[in-house]
Amino acid sequence: MLRVGGQYRVPTTWLLRSLGIENLPVYAADIDAGAAASALLTRAETEQEETP
Repeated sequence: MLRVGGQYRVPTTWLLRSLGIENLPVYAADIDAGAAASALLTRAETEQEETP
């Protein structure tokens, strides 16, 4: 943590890079695709639990 101008700042870029996480933009289309895939998986799991 750094204290700059009376505020504490976390060196996020350095932290992400050291953890091997890339700082890439997130697109709305990717979020929609992920939400749709999650809904399909959740629906399939729910149907399997309901089947006797």
